[in-house]
Amino acid sequence: MTRALDSAVTYGQHSIWTLQRLEPGLCTFNGMHAVSVDEPLDREAFARAVAGLVGRHEAMRTVFPADARSGLPVPRVLDRVDVPIEWHATNDDTDALLARLWADGQRPYDLDRGPLTRISVYVRPSGEQVVLLAMHHVTSDLGSARLALEELEARYRAIVTGQPDPFPPLRVQYREFAASQHEMLESPAGQRHEDYWRTQLGDGFAALAMPYDRQRPPLEVRRGDTWLFDLPASLITRLESRAREANGTLFPLLLASLATVLHRVSGSAPIMMGSYSSGRVRAELKTMVGLISNPLPVRVDLSPGQSFLELTRAVSATVRAGYRHQVYPLHLMAERLQTSHDPSRPPLIQAGLNLHPEGPWQLTDATWRHNAWLPILLRNQEGQFELMASVCLRRDGSALVGLQYQTALYNRDTIGHLAKLWTTALDDIAAHADRTVDTVRLMSAEDEHRVLVEWNRTERAYERDLGLHELVRRQSLATPDGIAVRHRDQSVTYRQLMARVDEITVPLRRMGATLGTVIGICLDPSIDQVAALVAILEVGGAYLPLDPTHPLERRRLMLTDARAAILVASRQTGADLEGVPRLDIDVLPPIDAAA
Repeated sequence: MTRALDSAVTYGQHSIWTLQRLEPGLCTFNGMHAVSVDEPLDREAFARAVAGLVGRHEAMRTVFPADARSGLPVPRVLDRVDVPIEWHATNDDTDALLARLWADGQRPYDLDRGPLTRISVYVRPSGEQVVLLAMHHVTSDLGSARLALEELEARYRAIVTGQPDPFPPLRVQYREFAASQHEMLESPAGQRHEDYWRTQLGDGFAALAMPYDRQRPPLEVRRGDTWLFDLPASLITRLESRAREANGTLFPLLLASLATVLHRVSGSAPIMMGSYSSGRVRAELKTMVGLISNPLPVRVDLSPGQSFLELTRAVSATVRAGYRHQVYPLHLMAERLQTSHDPSRPPLIQAGLNLHPEGPWQLTDATWRHNAWLPILLRNQEGQFELMASVCLRRDGSALVGLQYQTALYNRDTIGHLAKLWTTALDDIAAHADRTVDTVRLMSAEDEHRVLVEWNRTERAYERDLGLHELVRRQSLATPDGIAVRHRDQSVTYRQLMARVDEITVPLRRMGATLGTVIGICLDPSIDQVAALVAILEVGGAYLPLDPTHPLERRRLMLTDARAAILVASRQTGADLEGVPRLDIDVLPPIDAAA
């Protein structure tokens, strides 16, 4: 960067802080995690446990005002932060409570003053209590949420049973981690990491070109939603077996399968996929709350005829190499590589996948459970990427999948269809070891039959002896007051349309129009244009459409080449088309159109 960051701020924090300052109401970086507690919580003991948690971790007591001169974030670690704990009695069923938890976690934060952590407890009639831990991403990540919930549970248990504090002070706080990142970047190790990522990211991949539902906004809109669906345990088991055949694990296979689907849908290759690495490569980082995780780009090179197992092996190797360099802040690399970054797209990574084994979320006390609230985990930080799949493995072997998407680009049913394509591809990969990138099946046999056969049954028993003008006139007799043509803010009925047609056919016949006469028509889109086309057919002529926006010489050439005998035009559109008798549509009385 050209400006010097405070050594207590990491590059990941600076990137998130900047985006949040640009759009203060943005909820993309709101993290939230929920657990169920199957016992009544002692409110005083719970509050003491929260205070102990926050007191131990400086990151949970840090706020980020801007420096008055540089405009850069200057972190301030507060001596004390009273994290708000809100208690709510609720009769909501699970779905309604999920929606309420989500809305609770979406409330905006004040980065200047904090606090950047909130806790809500929802008490249900059954006695179950749902604890929602909400933290801004600038001070936390997924690993931090797990640590915080584990520590909160253990602290609470120690307090209610009269045991001593089970957690010693941290040997390293977050500001020291941030300072070590800056030191690493100036060291030979930092240069080696940078060289690796420059090789991986510096050339040869274009932006993912998906068939979007709407035009891309000029500036990226980081607002999203999530499509949730299940993968059965039997499928996960078969996919794990297939991954072992490629000397890999489930994660690279899932990543390769999603890249294959995106490649087949978009035609893009190679594709820069992404995930998140924990970044907790040192022992002292494994017990620290703070933003330590790092985006991990994975370049996926796809080619026709490539075996899917070969692709999975290649992705596995790329992922392993990337993990060896995961400590380099990719936010900094994106800035250094993309001096002309397209502001309508996320830097470097547009699509990706995260895999969450449920094991780390099963807290040590059996009364604290995460299971029912996995959708909250999967919806975390929607909108950071155009597409991001989060796969959470359940203890029964099945998986809950959340396909996050940016709502400025995709409709919800489009993402539902994409999820179906991916599920079909996974079924096919699990069943057939010999599939190639271009032969992995994306549509079920039933869907293929629907598209190729049912939707292609377009045959109709048309009346072949009637012309278009005769069909229009017959319709005008059947529904004379029905709307025949709409143009902008005007419309005409069939009765009005045929009256206009008659007004045009009379002068055409006087000008010699008869069976086979070629008649040019050069009019702007309008009701008169439709009436003129029907009138030409009524007199037995053949119409020659001329676009008024085309070059004059082209229109003259078309009239000459087609040997047009008459031209229907307006004064403006036919002014320079000499040499052909012209019916000036402007001499007719104004059409009787209804506004």
